Amino acid sequence: MQESKKTFESGQSLIIFPEDSSKGYFDELTSFYGGFAVFANMYYKKGIDVPIYVSYFKKQERIYVIDKPVRYSELAKDGKTKEEIADVLRLRCNELGKMTFDEKEMEELKKVQEQKFKEWKKASKQKAKAEKKMKK
Repeated sequence: MQESKKTFESGQSLIIFPEDSSKGYFDELTSFYGGFAVFANMYYKKGIDVPIYVSYFKKQERIYVIDKPVRYSELAKDGKTKEEIADVLRLRCNELGKMTFDEKEMEELKKVQEQKFKEWKKASKQKAKAEKKMKK
């Protein structure tokens, strides 16, 4: 949790994989741990309404399907528990996994994801370089 707080507070995004993989990995996810909701709630209490992006990795197609963001406040309304929030997002994740794309859409998704990966890789190298300079 401390490392996640440090990363988030430095302005970087976090990727959290909340699925319970103790019984293996399945195309349809059976449960999510609620720790991400605890994390988001901690910041919500500080006035930061964390956006949460649900995503699903389609193994066969080798693409991530990423949903539009949902704010923690929207998920937590009506007093939902962390377990209930986790289940809402697990169900949405499974819906994303069932989405189908035609060949043209698939190629476009792959191009976008390749470009985003290149941008991320470049930014990571620049960050590592800057951190190395700061240590000197």
